Amino acid sequence: MDSLICTAGLVKTYKGQDVAVNGVSFEVKAGSAYGLLGPAGAGKTTVVMMLSGLLRPTKGSCRVCGVSSPDEPAKAHRLCGTVTESARMYGHMTGMQNLVFFGQAFGMGQEQCRERAALLLKRLDLWDARGVKLGAYSTGMAKRLSLARALM
Repeated sequence: MDSLICTAGLVKTYKGQDVAVNGVSFEVKAGSAYGLLGPAGAGKTTVVMMLSGLLRPTKGSCRVCGVSSPDEPAKAHRLCGTVTESARMYGHMTGMQNLVFFGQAFGMGQEQCRERAALLLKRLDLWDARGVKLGAYSTGMAKRLSLARALM
């Protein structure tokens, strides 16, 4: 497989016909590095969310490692760790609870979630805060937990 990421004519239109992405096409080859640049509201996050299976395109296609994100969103999501500007997790839940919740939402079993979450919390220096509600985390801690979620 030479192409890791491929989009063709990618379009995302929201209710009310607001066009977030209009005809985006690009290819990322193995061993290369790319950046997705543009002003606020240009659709960068929308493209990433479509690639990672978190959002379905209105038109067009997108593939990650040969997997069609719209057709196999759970599989695409497992291939793409996505960290956005906001943590988008639950402030009333602990760090461990958030990771287990999202792991199960991604199709992992509960025991597998707990093991993976424990490993990530330790590696990202959040183990001591595993029982603390996310709402009490510092900004840096919340970002690290968001990274852990992406790696689940």
